[in-house]
Amino acid sequence: MGAEQSAHFKVDKSKCIQCGKCIDSCSGMVIAFGSDAFPKIKEFERFGWRGCWRCQHCLCVCPTGAISIFHKHPEDSLSPPPLEMGEYMERLIVNRRSCRRYLDQNVEPWVVSKILNAMAAAPTGGNACNVEYTVIDDKNRVKDIWQIAYATMEAKAKKTRVYSQFQRFLLWKNETIRKDREERRSAILRRPPSFYRSRKIYRTMGRG
Repeated sequence: MGAEQSAHFKVDKSKCIQCGKCIDSCSGMVIAFGSDAFPKIKEFERFGWRGCWRCQHCLCVCPTGAISIFHKHPEDSLSPPPLEMGEYMERLIVNRRSCRRYLDQNVEPWVVSKILNAMAAAPTGGNACNVEYTVIDDKNRVKDIWQIAYATMEAKAKKTRVYSQFQRFLLWKNETIRKDREERRSAILRRPPSFYRSRKIYRTMGRG
């Protein structure tokens, strides 16, 4: 099977203006102008680093919607965000708040599906998409896992002495002082014997 067939890369020549944006944006550099002066996907070894990244950038950047790939068509895709989206993203980040109180009910299946669809578009190395998500959509099952996890942590905590922040500081300080004393004592013991003899002679001569 050729590259165009495996990637299902198609160009609508009635819409293509031969601007070359699809070629410039191709991460795998597998798109080039063909003999007919229209974009064409070249043969590649495999999907990923050595071929098509399946990123669909070519479809996204085409200003006239002339490209389709992997059975995805421009008319079925989400439109690009408005230019002011950058400001909206800044507001979302600055006004972000952590939620620690949740409703005691299961999440609607359509919400889970929508989140998973968005997560599928998250970038990965070489667009390999070698990620796997585990979804637990039953709140009772989540509670069971929560209880097991906390029981395990409490059992381990009973076997370990828990120190306060001040106690950890004192332990660190005492350990630092102990190591410093050992290093100084070791340095004194490593001094050459002639040093002690010269000191002894000096003191004897001084008292004379």
